[in-house]
Amino acid sequence: INLPQVSGVVTLTGTSAAQAVRGIDLDALGRSEFAANWKLSSPHGQSLLNLLGLDRVVVVADAPTQFEGTASGKWRTPLRVQAKLSGADLDAQIQGTVAPSSEQPTADVSLTFAP
Repeated sequence: INLPQVSGVVTLTGTSAAQAVRGIDLDALGRSEFAANWKLSSPHGQSLLNLLGLDRVVVVADAPTQFEGTASGKWRTPLRVQAKLSGADLDAQIQGTVAPSSEQPTADVSLTFAP
């Protein structure tokens, strides 16, 4: 990703069997492990918060800000998540599990926030 306000890398990896991918076997793909990794940065922190949907929760100085995050697991099961948001006046970390695909989405996470 190389935009004027935000740049970074998003990487998706999986361990599906090749024949599940070739045959588009959604059941087999759903039982496969995957991981998503994000590394984003912005010279203007508020732009990054806008992209992440956090602009109504946190306000930061107009200074460089970075976001690093990972999510891993199997589809339709709770995912292990870890994220860090840091900048001149912000240091926040979250880790735990989230279940976004369940009928009632849930999260069991630990948040550390230092202004």
